Amino acid sequence: MSAAIRRLMKWADMFVRRELGTRSPKDVQARALADQYQTILTLRMEVSTLTRLLVEAGVCTVNEFDEARDMEAELLNHRLETSFPGLKATDEGIVVTLPDATETIRGWLP
Repeated sequence: MSAAIRRLMKWADMFVRRELGTRSPKDVQARALADQYQTILTLRMEVSTLTRLLVEAGVCTVNEFDEARDMEAELLNHRLETSFPGLKATDEGIVVTLPDATETIRGWLP
């Protein structure tokens, strides 16, 4: 792992402290959250890298990438709506339709 990537991963610990406060490095909840932030940062870095390389190599334009990204967002939204019946993402937020969502949200924490 390069020094630049190691520095980037230090942000994950900062985000954990922002959400949970100072915790022991052995704290299970803090480690789980740090793993999530490291994954998010890694994915963001890798997608940005691939996008830049594709555009610079002339494989696609920025506009073509934006259009394809929007199409993928719509497809993922549809898959999530299928996976979580009664829930739908709108421009205003998540809309919960009852009784369709009753079974979907049963057991969720308040």
